[in-house]
Amino acid sequence: MAIREWQAFIDTHAAVLGRSPAKEPVSDATISEVESRLGCRLPPSYRTFLQCSDGYHQLARYLPDLRNIESVSWITETNPDLLKPFDAAAHVHASMPMLEVDYFNYAAGDEVHFDEWHFRNTLSISVKRDCLVLLLNPMVVWGDGEWEAWMFQGFGATRYRSFAEWMRHTLLVDQNDIFEHADSGGELPTVYLDPPSSAHRRIRPREEFPPLGVILQNLRAGPRDESLKAILQLSHVGGQEAIDALIETLTTHSEEKVRAYAAGALGHLGATEAIDALIHAIEKDDYEVATTAVASLGGIRHRRSAEFLLQLQERRLEYWRDAVFPLAELGEYRAIPAILKVLHSTEKRDYHPQQMASTEIAMFQEPGFAALAPLMKQQDRKIRSLALPGLCDLATHAKTKALREKACQFLRACLETETDPDLLSSIRITLDLTTPQGCD
Repeated sequence: MAIREWQAFIDTHAAVLGRSPAKEPVSDATISEVESRLGCRLPPSYRTFLQCSDGYHQLARYLPDLRNIESVSWITETNPDLLKPFDAAAHVHASMPMLEVDYFNYAAGDEVHFDEWHFRNTLSISVKRDCLVLLLNPMVVWGDGEWEAWMFQGFGATRYRSFAEWMRHTLLVDQNDIFEHADSGGELPTVYLDPPSSAHRRIRPREEFPPLGVILQNLRAGPRDESLKAILQLSHVGGQEAIDALIETLTTHSEEKVRAYAAGALGHLGATEAIDALIHAIEKDDYEVATTAVASLGGIRHRRSAEFLLQLQERRLEYWRDAVFPLAELGEYRAIPAILKVLHSTEKRDYHPQQMASTEIAMFQEPGFAALAPLMKQQDRKIRSLALPGLCDLATHAKTKALREKACQFLRACLETETDPDLLSSIRITLDLTTPQGCD
């Protein structure tokens, strides 16, 4: 982003917040001095941002403030405590924690997998708030010079293509709007093996898929890690031969992890030919395979998949609760009455499922809202308390801005009718989180 684009961004953000989050700009000379201290040139969107604002304060309510330029440094200096839970012997990896094409698919929302060697070489550009800290990763550099950005959360990291992409996300959060990662168009970044301080930085070789015959051989005869990698590759290669091999692996392989990976790959491919094998896995296989197969049926948009998942849920067969999310992904709102039955249940066995019932109903979006809203008019305080979490989820995380605003306005109306102080407090907290200025 150019300086004028950052200035327009800051003006827009200030209008949303009712005040400016920006600070004084940083001079080119100061930026150069800091780059000399760090031993590298800062990525372009962050560099031009600094020319507009030396840090940024009070982004979304739960996010940390950005540091001023003088306090920006490597994580080993600013936040060494964050490194303690991870392997102190972390070293250069020959490969990513997963397939390269999947690792850099930021839209997948993977917060679990991240490279620990990269983590130890990140630049800390925010203060730490609770366990949150914003990092820039110089080990991953895109074609336009941008470094990967991480919002580290203690247990994992939400990764973005760049600092500018993360800032765009914060603005949309404050607007209670929907964020989507920009499409990379199939581009992959350069991944370095050495930190910026190295005189001669090595580049990790690009990961290439071998021919299909080699992938199939690795699947059938290789060690477990090779088999798992082959399954991930087949999930991208696709085609009938790949599907047949994955079905065979799901039904015959001796290792549970490998069968689970095969089940996941078949769902990724949307392979209708695999429905029978996946149903058999749900009915007969071990836990990891069965739950993966349930999720995979949700990826296969076919009548038989939906009907089996509905039967699983309505009859409360084993893994019935695992069926809710795939049913929601399929838009099968016929699942809602069974969840409502759990919400209203007085049976002891339903106590724990009952606590999650409204958030599961909220997964169905508009039909979920239609099912939950009338419950807030019930005289029974317990029913209202069970319904409220789902409505709060829709106000903050619905898939469309229109539904977020609809849920938000409904909760505002509930402030006029709700009498329970605890429920009123929960409603106010949710309304306060939707934007810095509530739902006005």
